[in-house]
Amino acid sequence: MLGSTSLRAVAEEEARQDAAAATGPSAEAVDPLVLAARSFVRLDYPAASLLFREEMETARTGGERWCIAAYGLAMSLWHDTPPSSGATVEARELLVRIEENAEAPLHRDRSRLALARMAELIDYPGDATDYDLARAYYRKLIEAEEAGELVDEATLRLAVSLASEYRNPDSIEESVHLLRCRIEAGPDAELLPLLWETLGIIMLERQGDREGALLALSRAHELGFTNPTFAPRISWTLARLALEQGRFDLAVPVLEELVVKYPRSGRSYEARRVLLRIAREHPRLELRVPDLVEFKTPRASEGSTGPAPDRVAAGGTEP
Repeated sequence: MLGSTSLRAVAEEEARQDAAAATGPSAEAVDPLVLAARSFVRLDYPAASLLFREEMETARTGGERWCIAAYGLAMSLWHDTPPSSGATVEARELLVRIEENAEAPLHRDRSRLALARMAELIDYPGDATDYDLARAYYRKLIEAEEAGELVDEATLRLAVSLASEYRNPDSIEESVHLLRCRIEAGPDAELLPLLWETLGIIMLERQGDREGALLALSRAHELGFTNPTFAPRISWTLARLALEQGRFDLAVPVLEELVVKYPRSGRSYEARRVLLRIAREHPRLELRVPDLVEFKTPRASEGSTGPAPDRVAAGGTEP
């Protein structure tokens, strides 16, 4: 399929267009790996596969260019749609070849991370997960001295995988232990907020350790949640934990942030209700409850099909 004449013609034409756009009359030819990567970013996986495959065939096995081309080809095959067993199997074989032949540890470890993800996902009808294999690859990465930043992701994914066995206390305990060890070993890690966040959620939902969860989630909040989409939900959880434990010093700033920073979240309205209640029941705190932003419904001529979400009048009272 990937070697068909039509696909080759498409890929070659795109390569010529990219080269013409990216280079001047006296400039050097664009690197084929760059052209392949551009096709991949554009989600044109057949074209990317063809270009990566051609580069892989001419590069020295195990070298830098060969590893990049092999990995790019594997990812192109894996991401192409509709998914098929043939493409997925070939992608896995390519990653195994990288693991076995890569001269640079980074390429070896990156292939292990991808192999772990492939093992725990179902990619096509009839495919099956292999959590034991995935965890084995994650453990290899965690134990590798040269894995660097990949250790953070491997630790997170292994911890979440272990925590999914909610009926197995030993797996939950190992999950928490892995996260704690990584946090202590990598205080400057890029994924440190997510490590704290994951630790807090697992301690809360799997161990029922509300004090430990409060500590972990408050640390993640200080560092800044990594995903804005989930930040309101996690902030709300943090605020509730703090209120349960009488920590107004932690709860109030988080609730205020929910009102001001995430006005379109459903938690914003709930947070303001709680702040109004706290102000009423604890006047000594002298809270100044922020108003909710009013989202006005656009006119019908502007294309509106209904009322805007979270439309609450500014300065309203607690319902």
